Amino acid sequence: MKNKAFLPLLEQLCMIAFFAVAAALCLRGFVLANTISENRQIKDRAVVEAQNAAEVIKAVRYDADAAAARMSFEKTDDGTLCIRYNENWESTDDPQATCFTLYAKRTESNAAGLGTAEITVLHRDKTVFSITTSWQEVSYEEEP
Repeated sequence: MKNKAFLPLLEQLCMIAFFAVAAALCLRGFVLANTISENRQIKDRAVVEAQNAAEVIKAVRYDADAAAARMSFEKTDDGTLCIRYNENWESTDDPQATCFTLYAKRTESNAAGLGTAEITVLHRDKTVFSITTSWQEVSYEEEP
């Protein structure tokens, strides 16, 4: 009789162990899905910010002062344009609060009359997104 009383307890322990393993696997899956979702949100926002910067740079033909008037660009010593963002994608001047950084650097073009710039968005010094933008560089000469 004592052996038969032990079988339901063993069955209960097996069920608890099975559900504990299943719960652990599900929890791991949810954590992985959350991480993927957060990374996708960061990349999506980085794409939007890079595209906005590309449009401004094309419109002003990489004029740093005009670009700073339209977006909060800062010009570095080497001519690179930079915007720092906090974790909520709001521009900031505080280096310690910087979570994302957008850099726009003028690059050499292979075609005459075409200006190009490389725009890169970093998340804590890791590249999230990069895009190259181009514009026509035209000079208007006065007619005699």
